[in-house]
Amino acid sequence: MSEHFNLNSPSPVVTLPARLDKSKRGKVQPLPADVAEQLRPYLDGSRPIGLFGATAGSEPGRLRR
Repeated sequence: MSEHFNLNSPSPVVTLPARLDKSKRGKVQPLPADVAEQLRPYLDGSRPIGLFGATAGSEPGRLRR
């Protein structure tokens, strides 16, 4: 999945390949620089996957206060 992200370009993007796109044309979605910065550690494997404080063993349906 990380191959769909280009976070090192001046304008970071995520690309949906045509084979996965309903219109079969592919899509390119620009990402804000701060979002790209936060995604980088997850995509390079240096941080465990767990967005918003959740981990694989936590209760995903429960809101955190």
